[in-house]
Amino acid sequence: KPKEDKEWEKFKVKHITSQSVADFNCTSTMNNPDFTPDGQCKPINTFIHSNTGPVKEICRRASGRVNKSSTQQFPLTTCKNPKRCKYSQSNETNYICITCRDNYPVHFVKIGKC
Repeated sequence: KPKEDKEWEKFKVKHITSQSVADFNCTSTMNNPDFTPDGQCKPINTFIHSNTGPVKEICRRASGRVNKSSTQQFPLTTCKNPKRCKYSQSNETNYICITCRDNYPVHFVKIGKC
């Protein structure tokens, strides 16, 4: 079994949350040091409300580096437009497009099909 990809580890931290849509707070999450490595508020970030399994499944037969669409829709929260690091948040349920590298999700491309 291939070693867990470092980029996948980062992807999980940046884009997957076990919190429900109702409980999720963009401002507190985005002010976590994981999101502010240089002290700057990240302008936008999308979170997938899921455990890691269904997200990793999108990349199951993706060798090399390739963008893939999910076959199922996920509940999503997008945090954006920080004013002094206070974020607005919007929720939707949609497909996602992610970059896979050797069967691991490594980059969130966009909401919707690729």
